[in-house]
Amino acid sequence: MTGGFRKKRNEGTRRYKRLFLIAAEGAKTEKSYFERNIRPLNDQIIIEVVDKPTHASSPLDVQKILASAIKKESGALRAGDEAWIVIDRDQWKPKAIQAAIAWTQEQSTVKCHCDMALSNPRFEYWLLLHFEDGNDLSTAEECQKRLSEHIRLVTKKNVPEGSFQREQVEAAIKRASKKRFGKSSQSLQSTGTTVYRLVEKLLGDRIPE
Repeated sequence: MTGGFRKKRNEGTRRYKRLFLIAAEGAKTEKSYFERNIRPLNDQIIIEVVDKPTHASSPLDVQKILASAIKKESGALRAGDEAWIVIDRDQWKPKAIQAAIAWTQEQSTVKCHCDMALSNPRFEYWLLLHFEDGNDLSTAEECQKRLSEHIRLVTKKNVPEGSFQREQVEAAIKRASKKRFGKSSQSLQSTGTTVYRLVEKLLGDRIPE
């Protein structure tokens, strides 16, 4: 749900904080990562991962969730706010993913920039990059197995609070950016993630290559 963070921002706060609305395919892993691990690294922003009303997780479903959140906040959005779709490559057809990308481009306004972060094979690949280069894997099962060698996701795939130091997050950004994933429709078949583009903004600094 949205709304509580807006009240918190307006009451007793002199400096404006940028709002990042995030609608994610997964209900647990992404939410616990962004809210419990990234939010503490920058107190100058507000991160709100929108709750999923159902288990539906197609690119279109996630898009609708974000659209609804943007609509609810439309009167309070200010220049600098951003809204992101975070999805996995999974079995979704390239056409569905491209449609979600096109939607974010169409929805971007001066008040709220819209964008999308994609991971192939899944979001856990982004988590893996906090520990290693993530080479020589292509399936979700391989990704999960490799990640389990570094970190244990707790009940319902929650990422434990404080799992990553800032240095690890910055290392993941560098590793992901070097793969040049997501620059074309052909690259959707390769392993990679564009979550780094969102996280770099959440940290508030441009990470040098």
